[in-house]
Amino acid sequence: MTEQVYVIGSPSNWTVKIGLSVDLVRRLREIQNLSPVRLAVLWSAPGGLALEQALHNHFAEIRSHGEWFTFTSDPVQAVRAAIEGGSIMMSPPSAPVKSSYRQPPPLDHDHMVHQMAWNTFADSRFKGYEAADRLGFMLPTMLSHLDSLVAKRRARQRPPIRSDRAHQLFTVRRPT
Repeated sequence: MTEQVYVIGSPSNWTVKIGLSVDLVRRLREIQNLSPVRLAVLWSAPGGLALEQALHNHFAEIRSHGEWFTFTSDPVQAVRAAIEGGSIMMSPPSAPVKSSYRQPPPLDHDHMVHQMAWNTFADSRFKGYEAADRLGFMLPTMLSHLDSLVAKRRARQRPPIRSDRAHQLFTVRRPT
């Protein structure tokens, strides 16, 4: 399957997600499940990680959070203009493009998440959704990491105030 670089967002809003997927229908469905507004694939083109990262770097100043960007005009026109106008400098696949966005580490790297959470929250209480937002993770991924840290006694989970897991309170223990 061919990797597609995409722009997903609401046609009535200029905040969009610029990402990469081999299955746009599945990816749209995943993102839609987390969004209160109706989303659509606004633009896509064949491309790989180099194109996605080049777009992220090009639009870094308007990054809202994670892979989400808030444009002041039509985001599709801006992306097309950047690509067609030669503003996007793609690195060859062998040369990584530096990005301020941190990709979530695989689940077997909980020690990295533990260190990131400690550096961000130290001894203070935080909610699952706050950790996901501040550390750049999707909420289900962050909750999975936090559950693993709790199981390994690297974090503590507070009794839920309500059944919404996103609002579950956690504290992280100091890394050893």
